[in-house]
Amino acid sequence: MSIVTEKNITSFLTADDIVFVGHLLQSDKLLKDRYEAVSKQYQDQYSFAVSVGARLPQSAIVCYNNPDDVQDTVQAEDLQTIESLQKFIAQCSSPLIPELTRRNEAQYATVRCSPPSNCHEEIVADIRQSGKSLLHYFFASEKEREQYVKEVRPIAKRYTEYITFATTDTNEYPEMLEMLGFDKSKPGGVLFLENPSSGEIFLYQGWKKVRGDVVDAFINEISEGKVKPWDRHKAAGQGVKHSEL
Repeated sequence: MSIVTEKNITSFLTADDIVFVGHLLQSDKLLKDRYEAVSKQYQDQYSFAVSVGARLPQSAIVCYNNPDDVQDTVQAEDLQTIESLQKFIAQCSSPLIPELTRRNEAQYATVRCSPPSNCHEEIVADIRQSGKSLLHYFFASEKEREQYVKEVRPIAKRYTEYITFATTDTNEYPEMLEMLGFDKSKPGGVLFLENPSSGEIFLYQGWKKVRGDVVDAFINEISEGKVKPWDRHKAAGQGVKHSEL
């Protein structure tokens, strides 16, 4: 574990995608032990350091998620167990806009999925249980996803209390799009929002390519009641295909 001071902390904070800095009082020996334990557990994934020389009223651990430009702090009183510290690490290191594909199922399967084939469904179920709406974006290429994440990240930050943004590979989950009547061959991406409280699904049926301004406008139109929820019974009976997406 690294040691940081006022002189080198700035360079250390940008040395890795995910960085943790423990500002620990000498009296907090138990927290120091827990922090050292998790730093060894995750040292191959993230960077950890202890700050020295700073005067603090109480111990705290700060996480810097550099790809998403997010900083989060947890106080010692909320880190009474090693599990609570592991949970903080998992939350802060999670991307603001996660990619849910079969390629990363194994990563999620190690902690929550059994059998692994149910991973996508269980991940989505976990997101639903948060009570927030889930905005799905289905992409056809990695370049398309990267552009979407870049443009939508500021919007995801703005709505982080209310909406979880996620991306999914259309080529790996075509059955989900078929269920909604989407034509995955249409370029530009597929977008829809799911409200777990009401069970309603809102489909973006515009002609524009899914970009940041389109996503922002789509969310606003839903909140203003301008977008009607998807009628799954009608779609099933008519075999609707939203090829304009």
